Amino acid sequence: MDNLNQSLFGTIRQEINDFVNNYIEVVPGFNFNQYETIKRIHLYTNSRYYDQSLFSGREKIFFNISNYRKQAVSTYLNIDTKDIRLQPMNPLSEWSTFLLEKELKLWMKTNNIPKKLNELAEEAATYGSVVLKKTNKGAEIVDLRRLFLDPTVRRIKDSRFITIKHYLTPTELRAKVKDGWNKDAIETIIKKKIGQKSYAPQSYENYGVKNPIMSTPYIEVYERYGEIDASYFKEEGNPIRSIAIVAEPFMMGKDSNTGASWDDGSVLFLSKWYKDYPFNDFNYQMTRGRWLGVGVVEELFPAQERFNEMSNQKRIAMELSSMHLFQTADATIVDNILTDLQSGDLIKTKNQGSIQPIINEERNMGAFIEEEKAYMNLADKISFVNDLISGGDLAASTPATNAVIQNTNAKSLLKFKKENFAIFIREFFDEFVLPQTVKDLTPEHILRFTGDYADLQKLDERILLFW
Repeated sequence: MDNLNQSLFGTIRQEINDFVNNYIEVVPGFNFNQYETIKRIHLYTNSRYYDQSLFSGREKIFFNISNYRKQAVSTYLNIDTKDIRLQPMNPLSEWSTFLLEKELKLWMKTNNIPKKLNELAEEAATYGSVVLKKTNKGAEIVDLRRLFLDPTVRRIKDSRFITIKHYLTPTELRAKVKDGWNKDAIETIIKKKIGQKSYAPQSYENYGVKNPIMSTPYIEVYERYGEIDASYFKEEGNPIRSIAIVAEPFMMGKDSNTGASWDDGSVLFLSKWYKDYPFNDFNYQMTRGRWLGVGVVEELFPAQERFNEMSNQKRIAMELSSMHLFQTADATIVDNILTDLQSGDLIKTKNQGSIQPIINEERNMGAFIEEEKAYMNLADKISFVNDLISGGDLAASTPATNAVIQNTNAKSLLKFKKENFAIFIREFFDEFVLPQTVKDLTPEHILRFTGDYADLQKLDERILLFW
């Protein structure tokens, strides 16, 4: 292993370790770790606590107030394929644009674009950001759990490095030879994995818990975009923008005699990169000082925590108030009414009225209810999701005028979000979808034309011009 490769592996390890373990200061008083925030959002969407400790000796209950609001926002953001329209650049291209739009509808259906649009809206509402990566077949949504970048930038293309982690089987790795990956390096890393079995992919880095599903080996492959030293390309001068794909950069070899260690991974592909990085991102709500946008789940962190706290406090209070306890000063009375007495037994005591119930009913229930209402209203205002937006019903006592005003205000705020999301979708189509559509439609083929009466009439009129 030469020194250059060791330096590249070391750079990747340093960048990933810093991203996973270190905090940045967004503003004095607010230290932020993107990786931990994503993990926390992931937990909350699964109604699980970041802290697994007990509450009064019991497993804590999670009263989820985020998921249905997140789902309502993603549903409102979502753009259907029927909303996609192509606009001609000049009058002469009107007919070709009209036909291309029909071709595009079919292409989107066959390439599962509707599902991808749904996923984009849901990811944006959940995590606050969504990333698309250009591929040979259009684009794919990047899993934020396996994306590493400079968390202080405003847009992903501004990051000094962008690294994506992949888990590939030997068969999948060998298939990359046709994309220009180094065949010898691939065979070298596969040979080191021969005879081994791998756990299922770890959900998060450095979590300490393996997923004990053992089978054929996985190979960890890291795809990094960023500047590296010019000497990698046997040149001198400033660092060069590049793409580097390496396998197992965290795998180390060790000399049993001297104890010396070395990098035991492989560089699978290395090339200069002259264009913009092949990524596009959308942030639901941006905040300066960090890349990750603020999504619905993160916005509701404080309200969710307090609601969970109240739910667990109320459960304990209800358990205590449901117990029927008695007190007496008479030593001749039985020890336990449930076990020592039967229904109909007559109890004789030395003192009149010596058995009395202990007053232990919950007297704070009204305060619980009022605070729950306050936090529910706060959550509605933070997320812009009221009962009408989420598909529910307002209270029967709500005046119709108030209902209309609430619905209009909430939709106007979400409409602004949707407009920004539509701009992102337009860029997605301009940069990824349309070029791939045109490329796929180059061979001769038959288009089955369907549409409403206006579309069919337009087609008939155009055909008559050439008849």
